[in-house]
Amino acid sequence: STQSRSSAASDVYKRQGALIFGVLSDLFGRKKPLVVSALLVGLSTMLIGCIPGYDTFGWYAPLILLFLRTLQSLSVSGEFNNSAIYLIENANPDAKLRSGSITGFSSSLGMFLGGLTALLIMAFDTNHQAWRYVYIILGLVGILTCYLRRRLSESVEYKQFQKKGFSQVSFVKTVKLQYVNIIRIGIIAGFMAMYIYTLNICLLYTSPSPRDRQKS
Repeated sequence: STQSRSSAASDVYKRQGALIFGVLSDLFGRKKPLVVSALLVGLSTMLIGCIPGYDTFGWYAPLILLFLRTLQSLSVSGEFNNSAIYLIENANPDAKLRSGSITGFSSSLGMFLGGLTALLIMAFDTNHQAWRYVYIILGLVGILTCYLRRRLSESVEYKQFQKKGFSQVSFVKTVKLQYVNIIRIGIIAGFMAMYIYTLNICLLYTSPSPRDRQKS
């Protein structure tokens, strides 16, 4: 189905987006990728809400949806990683962990609110069109975020890196020095994955749609 294909594209391209925006962030600074990712997320989200249905647009509708979901996924992954890096690099040494955790907390809160919104739409929207307004509004919020981020300054630590020059660090040496933190990150990521799939995806797929309730 179109839904399963778009979900698969989302999972695949999130990894590639993290790599692409990570390289761009190291080459051009933290600010520019953050501006671009917010713009792409906002535009793709808003346009998804504007896609005509299959009855009107035929096979072009799912193809456009697949393209926009791919663009959205590429941008979201860069958004998550770069925003955390930006916050960490601008924070005081004793507040870096707390500042970096804001991104993870905000992401989880956003997914929870998104799932709650989907449940409300499934419960009360009998015309199956309210989701379009949600996408359009959130897309406009993303474009506004892009505008606001243009006023940001580059991160403090990135400016220092530019002055001193970037040094090559061995991957193996980094793992040996930071293996405890890597294990901690793995545990936290595992709990986040459990939260995402149990409280969002499973809840949505097991909730009855308005059509199912009418049949019962």
